[in-house]
Amino acid sequence: MAVSTIDPNGLNVGQLGGTRNVVINGEMMIDQRNGGSSTTPTANDTYTLDRWAAELAISSKYSVQQSSDAPSGFKNSMLITSLSSYSLTANDFYMMQYRVEGFDAARFNWGSSNAKNATLSFWVKSSLTGTFGGAFENSANNRAYAFSYTINSANTWEYKTITVSGDQTGTWLTTNGIGIRLRFALGVGSTYSGTGGVWGSTRYFSVTGATSVVSTSGATWQLAGVQLEVGDTATDFEYESYGTTLQKCKRYYQKFGNLGGYDVVAFAGIAPYTTQVQAATPLSPEMRVTPSLSLANIAAADTVNPQVAVTSAAVNSGTHNNKIAWVAYYTSGSLTAFRPYYLRVDGTSTGYIAFDAEL
Repeated sequence: MAVSTIDPNGLNVGQLGGTRNVVINGEMMIDQRNGGSSTTPTANDTYTLDRWAAELAISSKYSVQQSSDAPSGFKNSMLITSLSSYSLTANDFYMMQYRVEGFDAARFNWGSSNAKNATLSFWVKSSLTGTFGGAFENSANNRAYAFSYTINSANTWEYKTITVSGDQTGTWLTTNGIGIRLRFALGVGSTYSGTGGVWGSTRYFSVTGATSVVSTSGATWQLAGVQLEVGDTATDFEYESYGTTLQKCKRYYQKFGNLGGYDVVAFAGIAPYTTQVQAATPLSPEMRVTPSLSLANIAAADTVNPQVAVTSAAVNSGTHNNKIAWVAYYTSGSLTAFRPYYLRVDGTSTGYIAFDAEL
């Protein structure tokens, strides 16, 4: 009888290897905020596709959109389009950032003598060619590692890998704060550009001389299949189901809305005052921290009186609000105190309630 042998190295690259990729939504499948529509970030740290934040010194220099143009094996990419021909100044920065939560970053052991090397892999496509940049940085913004990669052919998907040595210096959070910042530069001025391939205490977001996407009107840059893992070698992209990725994203952001034209009862509560409805909202999964809340086109209604518009809302302070949020919904008109009410979401695409616990 033939005896089979098992290559133990192979166990690290398949499903038996567990979760290797610390980047959630690296496939760009989830876009709860915009549902695939283009958005133009007007403020720094504006989240776009789930888990991906736009960083910018001046508003409205580029748009971000989930795209169906993707490399083989992927369904979506993140598409950046420059909206002007902008000349960078020294202190300018335009980037997309992914923030690895400390619990997930702990496996790298950065900031210790046992720091492990990490490998970043991704697919990229641009209308421009040349040297492009990015960087890793800690939450304290005092340890950074700039990196570069080359796009050889315009409008062609290319696969890139970058291995970074584990940083044995500095403080790297292993809690529910920011463990690792990963940045992809779209245009960075001289103040935040430096030599790549080395750790240092200077805040570098990119390498010196990198191509600036925002400096060419209409230029495009796309990203897909992003993976960050322990080790010196990039392994095959770690695919997971849409549902699994969505649940992971909901630890950071949960949106109730875009209900296909139908008004829907979202939550039920009671009016302790004539201008407020309080409702307990189960959060599934539990969120990273007590979330902030935003909404649009929500009304409080009962079975007797006309509905009253909700103008604002806030999660009350207290314990366990990352699991069950106790929310106060403030109304524009008078309610009947101590009467039960339900929160009604306008069924159009503009009606929503969103809980945000992003890093």
